[in-house]
Amino acid sequence: MSIKEQWRITDSITADWSDLTDPGFPNYRANTFGPIEAEDLLAENKHTWIKRI
Repeated sequence: MSIKEQWRITDSITADWSDLTDPGFPNYRANTFGPIEAEDLLAENKHTWIKRI
């Protein structure tokens, strides 16, 4: 299999992945504290992740 063929397959897979979204998943921007849902999940068991300043 040629390099071009391998990239064609890889590009097809990554293009399909980029179209997938799960509306229930709490996405967040890089270099942020993350979604509030992460803190809520830990709080259910009386744990904390980080303290926001």
